[in-house]
Parts: sequence; C-alpha cells; structure tokens
Amino acid sequence: MFRLVLVLVALFVSVVGRAAENHQTGDIKNLTATEKGIMINFDTGSPDNCDGTPHGWLLIKQENTALTSVVLAVWVSGNKSGTVYTSGLENGSGFCIVNQFDPAN
Repeated sequence: MFRLVLVLVALFVSVVGRAAENHQTGDIKNLTATEKGIMINFDTGSPDNCDGTPHGWLLIKQENTALTSVVLAVWVSGNKSGTVYTSGLENGSGFCIVNQFDPAN
C-alpha cells in the first residue's frame, strides 16, 4: 500500500512539474495601468509561454474585474507574492495574457 501511495505521489509531482510553461511564482515587482487593463511584472520573470512579451509585462484585461481586484489587493497589502497563470501572447497587443492569479499564504 505504501508503494502505491509513493508511486501516485511521484506521478502527481511529475505532472505538476510540466505545468511551468504557463505559470510563474514570485513577487510582483511592478504594476501599471493602461487602457487595456492592469499590467504586472514579476521579479522571477515570465512563464515560458510568454516569451516575447515586451519587457516581461503580463496583461490582465480590463474586463477581468475579479482578477484585477485580487492583484490590486495583493499589491496594496505589501505581500506581493503569488503564482500567475497565463494563456500566452495576445494577437495584436503582443502582451502575455493573465488568466489567473493565486496569492501565496
């Protein structure tokens, strides 16, 4: 039974490890607002699927109000750490699109 649990944990960890291409954990080092939405920049860089986003900026579209609210609350709190999940570069703007932000505890 112990071996089965160990194998299942190993499989889970290997699957989670492959997801790094679309997420990044770190601290928000900068934040700015544009007419398209809020843009954040992480101290640890951008996820792999964001290669080519100008200066590492990640865009939270204006219509994503819940996501924007969470990121702004984290920024104001001073505890700026978390994990950002992205869907890749947006056609037209060239910026990487954020689709989830998970604040660290």
